[in-house]
Amino acid sequence: MKLILMFVGLMGLLGFGQASAQMMTYTESVTASGTLGTSSFTDKTFTLTGTAEASDITTVPPGVLLVSDLTATVDISGLGLATFTDPISTYVRNGTTVAGFVDFTSGTDILDTTNAAFASYNLASSIGPLSGAAIASIGNIYNTTLGKLTLYSVSQDATFEATAAPEPSVFCLEACGVLFVFVVGQLRFKRLT
Repeated sequence: MKLILMFVGLMGLLGFGQASAQMMTYTESVTASGTLGTSSFTDKTFTLTGTAEASDITTVPPGVLLVSDLTATVDISGLGLATFTDPISTYVRNGTTVAGFVDFTSGTDILDTTNAAFASYNLASSIGPLSGAAIASIGNIYNTTLGKLTLYSVSQDATFEATAAPEPSVFCLEACGVLFVFVVGQLRFKRLT
């Protein structure tokens, strides 16, 4: 019985049977001007960040991969961090080598970056930072926790980056495996002495 328990603990330590869900963080930055709530901003660093599970990536029309962000925020230097209150997704359109964020309530892209590396990118792995021409929906309104966001202009270039990280439960499972093997080893050592 103890041998079975040690084997199960070792499996947890080595990662057998772990969930394969992987969290992705997508970040896109540009210099922008616009308004957020009652505050206006001019030529400020404008950073969109979305987190999503790689297992939720879907293919819409051929060549377009899309993932619904679990959370999506905008950080504007000098104004702070706001969370989008509408459904936001990150996408890549391989055929036109564009990646960015889209607001499903307004049906418009918030910000996109063009780069040839997006021709084969699948949203499920780390990439970047990649820079390229910025494409933004000027004048559209996006709902956030700090009020309505509207872009009036963006710089010529934007930067897109994706970072993959294992799901936090994987670390917990590994820690439990290590703890289990340690406890069983201690109990076994006490019996022998």
